[in-house]
Amino acid sequence: MANFVIVPIPTSSEALDKLLPEKFGNASFSLGNGSWLVSYDGTTRQLSDEIGITDGSTSNGVVLSFAGYWGRATPDLWEWINEHSK
Repeated sequence: MANFVIVPIPTSSEALDKLLPEKFGNASFSLGNGSWLVSYDGTTRQLSDEIGITDGSTSNGVVLSFAGYWGRATPDLWEWINEHSK
């Protein structure tokens, strides 16, 4: 599975905040600012289609895939990334 960052535009989306944990369970992780990490077996386009960003039915936003990462964050974020980067 690949890891993705979902950034809603504007910076908060109640629809995505409800949809992503329901649809992906622990394969989703809220960054707490409206943005999410999602582990998904597909492309950025497929994920965008599936969660309603492509057609705007859920939210406007950007879906980005990522492989590398670095920074400072809470331990639970690093644990999620480590678990879903295998």
